[in-house]
Amino acid sequence: MYDVVDHVLAQVNIARLREPMDSPRLAGYVYSEAHRQVLRRRRAWFERMAEAHLALWWIPRGHIPTTREAEDRVLHLREFGPTPHAFTLREYFPPPGAGAGLEIPGSTPVRSPEEWTCPA
Repeated sequence: MYDVVDHVLAQVNIARLREPMDSPRLAGYVYSEAHRQVLRRRRAWFERMAEAHLALWWIPRGHIPTTREAEDRVLHLREFGPTPHAFTLREYFPPPGAGAGLEIPGSTPVRSPEEWTCPA
């Protein structure tokens, strides 16, 4: 039997700032309880990217992805689209060896891509 807790989800985000890091215009972009509201304002701080800029993939618990590994996942996504190797917040791919319905102990099972989409 497969234990889904053997894998965790890795994520990389790439963005191009519109202003220097110390710009007053960027002062309000912090992670807090209101993270979703802040993300909704991301277009004020970041340029819109034409290519894939976010990638998700499953890694064995305890593995720390390298920057090169994250870059490879984004490049794979750009070339092939969402696959189990690299996917987006709008796609659902279960961890290696898991069935179609992802069940994590203590959580509600995720059954469809609609349930995985980012609300921001």
